[in-house]
Amino acid sequence: MVLDDRKVKILMAIIDDYIKNAEPVGSGTIVKRYDIGVSPATIRNEMANLEELGLLLQPHTSAGRVPSEKAYRLYVNELMKKKQVGKAPISNIQDILRAKIDNPDELIREIARIVSKNTLYAAIVTKPHSEKSTIKYIQLINIDENSVLLVLVINKDIVKNHIFKANIVITQEKLDQISKVLNKNFINHSLKDINIELIHRVGVELVDYRNILAPILDVIANTIKGIDKQDCYVAGMKNILDFPEFNDLEKARDMMKFLEESEGILKILNMYQSDSDKIMVRIGSENGFSQVDKCSIISVKYNINDSMYGTIAIIGPTRMDYLNTVTLLNGLIKQVNGL
Repeated sequence: MVLDDRKVKILMAIIDDYIKNAEPVGSGTIVKRYDIGVSPATIRNEMANLEELGLLLQPHTSAGRVPSEKAYRLYVNELMKKKQVGKAPISNIQDILRAKIDNPDELIREIARIVSKNTLYAAIVTKPHSEKSTIKYIQLINIDENSVLLVLVINKDIVKNHIFKANIVITQEKLDQISKVLNKNFINHSLKDINIELIHRVGVELVDYRNILAPILDVIANTIKGIDKQDCYVAGMKNILDFPEFNDLEKARDMMKFLEESEGILKILNMYQSDSDKIMVRIGSENGFSQVDKCSIISVKYNINDSMYGTIAIIGPTRMDYLNTVTLLNGLIKQVNGL
């Protein structure tokens, strides 16, 4: 959409004022607070034109205007570039995050806490996981006559240990033989690659150890499923309730319930998040769920060691401060990706 300079100035003034004050903006407010250089009557005419274009809404008779979703989309895609960044991006947090890198649960909690604290919006961070977990090494270790420790190395450096009971007495020598066969067949394979044909081939090679093979395969499958399972952490939920848009308690309850049940928000993040590190902005109804149609969600994919991936998302009202939030997220993602 092409707008002349005057319409752009008036629209940006209305968006800026509404973001700050959450009150419909009238021509008098624009004259008083913004140096547009035209009369109130001219501003009213331009506001009427912007309303006809679907960029402004008039919530009440004789009231000022508020930006529409269409206006916010235009702002994010085109107009925001004309503004100066007001808030410095998050910096110097790598040491804090690096100390928690071996504990994914603590890592996502810390990232969510930092984002929420610095934006005053709600933050959702998904647990880092591999897009395709592959087996790098398998080792079976005898603990006692009937207990076996399975050491499973996934991708670059994820090590999972699991002790299970064997239904036969087995020596370390036999376990080494089983480990050798499993490594030969399973290394660099994902869970999807371990099909019936491959299991049959392994079963033939380990025909004398079939009684122990089933529990081993179960442990491997369940371990990889646990790694690949998506989970997320939400911080700053109460921040959203501080915004006047959510004074409707019934609407607020629906939104809170939706966000607290990770399945819903994960659907949104997975549906729209691209494979690139590009920041995605979804405004109001673009989210596809009525529970968050008064919210905007800004998200970006992060990676750790080029092997583990997740998503950082910020949720606020549709009048959220897009410029500073995107700038902050850009600064944060560079540090997270550098871990």
